[in-house]
Amino acid sequence: MTLTPEEVARLSRLARLKLGEAEAAALRSDLTAILAKFEEVSGAAATAPSSPESPTLALREDVPAPAPPEEVEGIVAAFPRRKDRAVDVPRSLP
Repeated sequence: MTLTPEEVARLSRLARLKLGEAEAAALRSDLTAILAKFEEVSGAAATAPSSPESPTLALREDVPAPAPPEEVEGIVAAFPRRKDRAVDVPRSLP
């Protein structure tokens, strides 16, 4: 896809860019190259060979489990204000 000078001018207005003629021509060339790569990639994805089996993700059940005590102690120890395993944090909302 090749962009027209009018399309580049419209895009530069939307982006609030003031471009000279040389800059607009360079931007047009760069954007055209980028769009060509997108077309190439989207065409490759559409023609990619499909595998006989659809891939699936092996997911585990989301089961809550207690954290190891040494991990909890390390986290709690990082807070300046604490009492036993409870921590006091500054209020962030009014």
